[in-house]
Amino acid sequence: MNKYYEGSIYINFYLDGVAGIVGSSLSLLTYGFLRMRWAYGISLSITLIFTVLILIYQQGYASPHWVGGLVPDDSKSPYDEDSEEDR
Repeated sequence: MNKYYEGSIYINFYLDGVAGIVGSSLSLLTYGFLRMRWAYGISLSITLIFTVLILIYQQGYASPHWVGGLVPDDSKSPYDEDSEEDR
């Protein structure tokens, strides 16, 4: 399904690979500290929450531009948000 997401297909596949590596590492730690039932419940909850967030973003109900407010003023790009100059 990665080829249907917005953005570059290459970046989407790289992010999918990174998410797989991080997920595998975290699952080993989670199963080590928690029992199987608790680890399964927590991982299922996290999956459902982020699936809903991805769907909200993909449908355009939410915008990722709010993250720009968290960046300090001296780190922001000098270009306008929708300009073609920085591409």
